[in-house]
Amino acid sequence: MVYLTHLGKVPVHFTSDECRRGLVAMEMNLSGDYVMPTLNGEPYLNKPPLYSWIISASYTLFGKYSAYALRFPVIVSILLHGLLIFFIVKRFCNVSVAALSALAYMTNGRTLMFDSMLGLLEHTLALLMYLGFMVIFIYGEKKKYLLLLTLSYFITALGFLIKGLPAVAHQGIALLVYFVFSGQTKRLFSPEHLTGILVFFLVLSAYYIPFIGYAHIDPENLFSTILHESSKRYYFQDVQNFFHIIVDYPVDFIYHFLPWTLFIILMLRKDFLAVAHENKFIWYNLLLFLANSPIYWLAALKNPHYLYFLLPLLFPFLFFIYFKSGPADVRVRILDGMLGLGIGIMIIASGYIPFIEKIAEVSGLWPKSIILSLAFTGLLLLFLYMRDMRLYVFVAAILFVRLAFNWFVIPSRVIDETKHTAIATEVYELVKDEPLFIMAEFPAGYYDGITYYLEKYRNSILRINREVDYNAYYLVDEVYLNKYPHHQYLQFPFMYADNNLRFDKEMFLVKFQVTDTH
Repeated sequence: MVYLTHLGKVPVHFTSDECRRGLVAMEMNLSGDYVMPTLNGEPYLNKPPLYSWIISASYTLFGKYSAYALRFPVIVSILLHGLLIFFIVKRFCNVSVAALSALAYMTNGRTLMFDSMLGLLEHTLALLMYLGFMVIFIYGEKKKYLLLLTLSYFITALGFLIKGLPAVAHQGIALLVYFVFSGQTKRLFSPEHLTGILVFFLVLSAYYIPFIGYAHIDPENLFSTILHESSKRYYFQDVQNFFHIIVDYPVDFIYHFLPWTLFIILMLRKDFLAVAHENKFIWYNLLLFLANSPIYWLAALKNPHYLYFLLPLLFPFLFFIYFKSGPADVRVRILDGMLGLGIGIMIIASGYIPFIEKIAEVSGLWPKSIILSLAFTGLLLLFLYMRDMRLYVFVAAILFVRLAFNWFVIPSRVIDETKHTAIATEVYELVKDEPLFIMAEFPAGYYDGITYYLEKYRNSILRINREVDYNAYYLVDEVYLNKYPHHQYLQFPFMYADNNLRFDKEMFLVKFQVTDTH
């Protein structure tokens, strides 16, 4: 419930990836063309279409282009992934390891505070990748290799249709890890493997063959674009930069997925590999985690949401060690102390909330602060006196942290984002349903924010057009502003941000004027 109640409160951010995800799906619905993804009416080849189809279906389900509809598939993916983790881990470990692994995945800091409120594709991709990993182990242990390979390649094809090559890399690593550690490397060269590869290409052909014929797209250009999207995060400036990349990754990984990554301190023991080796499923998960990590460890561009697929491989191992170690283990005692201290800090923080100037306008500050203080105090008492239930009590504390986030942080985010959406609203009030185009220096993909809201308000695609139409309005940048005589209606700031690329410019709403020379 804490994930759903405020899901649509914050407007879609002008410069976020979710804006592009929502825009591509919106243009599918507006045009009725579900074969060719577009941005500003122009072909969009950077990502395959499956996640856009999912968002499009969500728009249709809710009957509007709302932030809630855009983000709803993310919440569904998080919950389904949690359930999948629970039932699979329970099958090979025990209920406690399974339940806590699932809860940790659903309540890690990055998901809790950021990505559960953004319409990104990574949680859905992580769900598919985990399913593929588990299919390999489950059917491998049953020695049903044909089913293993056909199902895993089918799932990989779905992953490819969401994000392209990363799905292939992760599945290839998983197959290699499983068959090597189980002494079945000959299966990699078997007829069953060829059948699986054939299934993969059949699934992709079902979309790409009609797509290439329909869109008249050069296949080489299409797949080189997909390759570039997967490889663009790998670049090194110098030795110092490479050193920072190597050092930053483990620090960033622990930071973004707190508090559960604190359990990594349990690995500070000589026999942690031997403990993992006691359970074949845990050992497979750990090997898979270690084998997949270098793909992102060596990446210069590190977006934390790329790493979600690693978490359900790591968490069962950490909780397995936690319960193996027992309450007398010094590492467990330190960890329990840190978790209890965290709840204690939340009690103090709850009492301080009414005195924070930035949220002074939020309604009911004192009652909400008292409720949180009492809740955290009660949870701390339970944590201290119910030793066997400590981790579940801590999960409850995390959920109250998210409730506080909903109450106090999201309203300020709404105010910040409304400043951006107000620009689109002002443009719409001036233009209404009159013809409107973009004429600017950069291609489609740089104007997602203003485009998203104007297409939503106008219920029509905002196209790029560098030909003059005297009956139309244009959104122009400084490059095109003075190329033609015009009447200016509005000037507004325009910002583009994508990974390390960021710039701030001005854009203008104009209408070109006929002169004696035109």
